[in-house]
Amino acid sequence: MSYTAFDFHENTEKARSKNTSQRNSVRGVFLLAMSIQQDTEFDLGPEISFTKFPKLITLGEEHYYLVNGKKGYLLLSTICPHQGARVSDEGKAFMCRDHGWRFEHTQGECVNGPRSRMFSFPVTVQDGHLIADLA
Repeated sequence: MSYTAFDFHENTEKARSKNTSQRNSVRGVFLLAMSIQQDTEFDLGPEISFTKFPKLITLGEEHYYLVNGKKGYLLLSTICPHQGARVSDEGKAFMCRDHGWRFEHTQGECVNGPRSRMFSFPVTVQDGHLIADLA
């Protein structure tokens, strides 16, 4: 959920009739929402620097695969959607070694098990850079 300055103003006006601690709560929620929104977008670097896919990307302590498929760029989580084991790149597909599930490289869809897919996050091109949105 994102908040606009209008939402903040409207909520602050409503809170003026209440006590100071409630007003501070409204401001705190707005500031928290803004910090979460800002922290969910990551600049992965210039688009031209990514020439081979999938590309392993590390953001903080988390790992993802950057893929470029029919629908554009995506970040795919390296966590298997089944029971949380690590998924590795086995050449022609990603694979969960714990259960043998395989996922195709472009959208992270399971190719040998139940209808499932790797967790994915959109990546857009902005001013020549790849921007991942982990919201």
